[in-house]
Amino acid sequence: MTITRPNITFAVSKLAQYSSAPRKFHLQVAHKVLRYLKGTIGQGLFYGKDYDFSLRGFSDADWGACPDSRRSVTSYAIFIESEYRAMSVITKELLWFTYILKALRVPFSLPADLYCDNQAALHIASNSVYHKRTKHIEFDCHKVREAIDDGILKTMFVRTDNQLADILTKALHPALFSANIGKMGVINIYLSPS
Repeated sequence: MTITRPNITFAVSKLAQYSSAPRKFHLQVAHKVLRYLKGTIGQGLFYGKDYDFSLRGFSDADWGACPDSRRSVTSYAIFIESEYRAMSVITKELLWFTYILKALRVPFSLPADLYCDNQAALHIASNSVYHKRTKHIEFDCHKVREAIDDGILKTMFVRTDNQLADILTKALHPALFSANIGKMGVINIYLSPS
C-alpha cells in the first residue's frame, strides 16, 4: 500500500519497527492507520492522460529524529552524510527510471531534477573539491556527482516547507501533510474538486 499511498509510509515504517514486540499502543496506532485508509478509500496516486514524464526527486533525511534510538530515520548519524547518502539512493532510483522509460519508449527529457533541502549536501554533489573532505563517504555516494557530470541529473535546493520527501521521513502538521500529498499527485477520486 505504501507504493500507491505514500502518505502512510512514515506511519507504517514506524509501526514496523515494533512488529517483533508490539504493545497495545501500537495496535491502536495500526487501527488509526486502518481507519484513515477506510476514510480515504478513493485516495491514491493519480497519473493523468497528459502526465508530464519529467523526472524529479526529493531527497531527505531526518537526523536524530527517533526518540527511542536517537538515530536518523535513514539510519545514518552524521547530518551531511545522511542527506548525501539519501541523494545517492534517489540518484540510483532516478537512473533506474530513465532506463525503464527508455525501454518503454516513453518520451522524457534529461536532466532529471533532484531536490534537496540540505545545502551542504548539494555543494558536495556539485563541487568535486568537497569530495576530498568527505573520503569517509563510500564510493556509491559519488554516483550523484557522476550523474550530474553525465547530464542525467540536476540538483536543486528546495525549502524545507516545500520538501515533498518529508512525509516519508517524519510526522508533519496536518496542513503541511495535506499540501505535500497534494503536490505528490495523491488525490481522492470520491471527493469533488474544490
